[in-house]
Amino acid sequence: MWRIGVEVCVSSDKEFGKVEFDHQEELEQLLGAKGEPYDAKKSCGIRFYRENCDVKGKPEMWGDYIAWRLHAAVLLREAIIDN
Repeated sequence: MWRIGVEVCVSSDKEFGKVEFDHQEELEQLLGAKGEPYDAKKSCGIRFYRENCDVKGKPEMWGDYIAWRLHAAVLLREAIIDN
């Protein structure tokens, strides 16, 4: 299974980062991608993935994959700043 993704990572204030967990469903809808929260020793956040993105077998799709990741990163930034 191949997938591409973007991530919201908060390392300076894990309690603030966990606030994003409350908005996971909203962010999934915004991005059209499934979110996977994580809580590590020094950081936490949510990783959002698009499934079935064969980055090795379909190099002709790389431009589309990169465009989605850039667009998703901008959407995440805007959503987090607005909250």
